[in-house]
Amino acid sequence: MTSGFRLLPFDIYLHILVKFPVSDHSDDSVKTLSACLRTNSTLREAASLSKVWEPHYKARYTECVTAEEELRKQAAGGDFRLMYMYRRRLDQQAVDILNGISMERTGRQGRAAQLAISLSYDVWNALELETRLTPAEILEGLHQNARDIAPHAIPRRFWAKTLLGVIGRSAAVKLWAKLRPVPITQDMVSFETAFAALSTSFEYTPTQISSSLDALGSQCRAYLSEKQYPLDPDGFNDIESLKNVCFGICEFMSTQGFGPTGTRRLGICASPLDFPTRVIAIVKSPNPEFDDLFLDIYGYNSQFFLSLKEDIPSRLIAAGESTASIMRYVSPASSASMLLRASRNILASPSFPFINAIYTGFIVNLIFTNDDGMVSNIIHQVTDYSFPLDICAVLVGSLAPSLNSATRQLLITHCGELLRSEENASTSIKLRSQQVKNIKFFVGMMFKHIKLAYVGCIIGWAPTCMASEDWIIQGGVDAFPRGRHQPFYTVIFDNSTRYVAEENIGPHVLDRTSIMEYFSKCPMIERFFEGVRLSADEKGRARLLPAPELQLAYPEDDRVAEQWLKTGIIED
Repeated sequence: MTSGFRLLPFDIYLHILVKFPVSDHSDDSVKTLSACLRTNSTLREAASLSKVWEPHYKARYTECVTAEEELRKQAAGGDFRLMYMYRRRLDQQAVDILNGISMERTGRQGRAAQLAISLSYDVWNALELETRLTPAEILEGLHQNARDIAPHAIPRRFWAKTLLGVIGRSAAVKLWAKLRPVPITQDMVSFETAFAALSTSFEYTPTQISSSLDALGSQCRAYLSEKQYPLDPDGFNDIESLKNVCFGICEFMSTQGFGPTGTRRLGICASPLDFPTRVIAIVKSPNPEFDDLFLDIYGYNSQFFLSLKEDIPSRLIAAGESTASIMRYVSPASSASMLLRASRNILASPSFPFINAIYTGFIVNLIFTNDDGMVSNIIHQVTDYSFPLDICAVLVGSLAPSLNSATRQLLITHCGELLRSEENASTSIKLRSQQVKNIKFFVGMMFKHIKLAYVGCIIGWAPTCMASEDWIIQGGVDAFPRGRHQPFYTVIFDNSTRYVAEENIGPHVLDRTSIMEYFSKCPMIERFFEGVRLSADEKGRARLLPAPELQLAYPEDDRVAEQWLKTGIIED
């Protein structure tokens, strides 16, 4: 720095520093501010001011553990520079845990539990940054800061997304546990907060959902204004105005592809009813002289407003319920009862496509019912590669304490079996040279199923069929030409795993573009592979480069893969 620049007045320094670009993902401005702290006293004083750091802190750290954030504010005296430095240290802890999970096969469950319990939402933003780049951007070096892409970026991306899910689900389970027993007279958690926690199934935070609802509320307000619906809550003393705005909200939400919501953001006191077969809400007028309104939410194009004396009883009878229990169905429902209802609706749908939601549905049911049958359903989901870090953090650490003693012990017993199985698998190393039978194919090979014609990728092998006897009988394996005593391969197809006999696998040639598309539509593949290598000739052969997890488990497959890439011949 020149001597002339050192002579600038304090106010000029400050004016420059507050103009630094604010970003939620780039550290450039913060690095420059940190460098200013190591210069002359005047610039250091300006760069130390809390207001210089505040916009950078708020842009970078949108998520936190509320209680911990309050403690940090108190300890730092509200100084955003000190708070920023503290959060960066937490970020580094999270990155160290992520590195350990990405690079090592053992100890993953313990690391995930440590992160979920000790750090939780305080490191959400740091992990979310690891997921920003797509596999295509990483593989093709398309990002403007491609030189800064971390080693093993694709599996790191997978494990970072997985940890986000672990953080969210761990917090959600603890939140929902506060709503028991069911029914309760007063919710310990608001309806919106309880339902927003469902978003953690898809790696969204309740804060993000709340922000989305705020934005939706603003759009709704603009729509109502344009349509000249009443907007002043003071005017809702007029029952017709209240009816009109309720109708307008439902009308707006239908245009957005949603069910109605956001009424409280517009000053209307509305609550759901746990009404059978229908989605009905109760709206209270601020004027005690008017009766409550009952709204058939999806009936706004037919019969929107329901009468308590005629319509409600007739709908109860149509649903097979007695009118003697009418008060149960016309009183605002608790958050717990609506959560349980939502989870049952998910599980009752025979074609519901989202495994994340189904898994959460089982968890919610178990929390509120202690139904032992839900335990095996949850365990089945976890063993299918879908939630690989949930055992200690979510199931044992958060879910088990919310259950009664018998169901808790059942869950812990199942989790113990999972952990032992996982630990055995994580220390297993399969060497081709030590197999009695020739293993023809290799991890990272794209293939086409000879009978079913689907395209998949090999992520593991065994010298013979290692499935259960029931699976072998059900699949008619012994009727195969080579039977059960041939190599079997664990493969990824359509973002799920399958177990395939060697006789049904044929090497498949895909160009780089097709492989990129495979990465984009099959997120699970990011766990196991981190790159693509093409053959030097024009035959179009390609292999996926194993992530550290597969390199450690199948150390001799690389030689066979490279041989096939060069010659198109597999000889082991």
